[in-house]
Amino acid sequence: MVNSSIDTKCQSRHILFKKPCAFFPFILSLVLFLTYVDGALAQSDSIIIIKGVIDTVPNACYGIYYTKDGQEIADTVCLDAQGRFEYTTTSSEPVYLYLGIDNKPGSAWYNARLVGYYTMYTLWADPGKITYLIGKKGRGNQVVRNSPTQKAAEDFRDKIKQLHEQPTLMDEKAFSHAYDSVRQAYISENPSSYFSLWLLAGMAKFEKQTYPYIEHTLTEFPPDLKNTHLGKEIAQRLLINKALAVGSVMPDFEQADTSSKPVKLSDFRGKYVLVDFWASWCVPCRHDNPRLVKIYKRFSGKGFDILGISLDEKKGDWLQAIHHDGLPWTQVSDLKGFDNAVAKGFFIHAVPTKFLLDPNGVIIARDFNSGQLERKLEEIFGE
Repeated sequence: MVNSSIDTKCQSRHILFKKPCAFFPFILSLVLFLTYVDGALAQSDSIIIIKGVIDTVPNACYGIYYTKDGQEIADTVCLDAQGRFEYTTTSSEPVYLYLGIDNKPGSAWYNARLVGYYTMYTLWADPGKITYLIGKKGRGNQVVRNSPTQKAAEDFRDKIKQLHEQPTLMDEKAFSHAYDSVRQAYISENPSSYFSLWLLAGMAKFEKQTYPYIEHTLTEFPPDLKNTHLGKEIAQRLLINKALAVGSVMPDFEQADTSSKPVKLSDFRGKYVLVDFWASWCVPCRHDNPRLVKIYKRFSGKGFDILGISLDEKKGDWLQAIHHDGLPWTQVSDLKGFDNAVAKGFFIHAVPTKFLLDPNGVIIARDFNSGQLERKLEEIFGE
């Protein structure tokens, strides 16, 4: 599978000026800006400073988003009258940042299919360095300087760009295979690069079929990278993947039900149990619920039960969906969305996600649809 986190589209790395004189004030501002900030260097290995100039509306504000030590950060940066900004944060490892504008009707970049901010620029920034962003009008029209991780990302992007230029790779399957080969080669050739670790983390998050490769490759990275938050997260994903593999006992957990009473997974021992991660806003989940209700009614008297874990954030939405769909089984949630403690601990990134446990809590099936579940239960109960 192609990692969608990497922009594989061709992008110019040069600024083209059709009317040089019209852009002279912008260039002069940039030169003065870089001259001014060169004397201000990061004094700590954990401080990240981003200084930028964006040729857009003066005093415009951008949303800035990134993940730091596993936590999603949302902030705002505003330009001054000359289009300049400065942003400072701290991190023990490089961060990948998104700068976006409010996606609202009437704006030049409005997209009705998107909710929230529309990403205009992305960049890597490294601890202990000042990273410079030169942003021009137009999505992704940028130059980033003084970031080793950004340079690594651009080098990888150039390799993917070359794939796009090969006519023999027009077929999606052929391109995906070539992409995987280039990615693995890059990781193998650059084991000391944080960007290589980031590529490996993307595989761990979205491509579980590659876990044997990931487990072996992670051992090739130096200790300083394996001990980063990202390196530890990859190792934890590998452990959880084994803990949630068919044949393993699902780790116990506890969460509150609709009446705020604590419920443990181990409370269901002695029964075959469907552990169902879902949400009221999940269309496939809601579409599947009527069939789950029929399955529940058919087998609940024979030693089968369901434990629903909702990734909702609003209790009203959660309860309304339970009532509307007529779900009679136990439901739990901490109303934290994808930050649900159980889902986050199990690295659940999509719903619906289902596990079938035997009476001893052993996982006997996972990642199936309701039709496959019904056939499995027919086999179990001899019908």
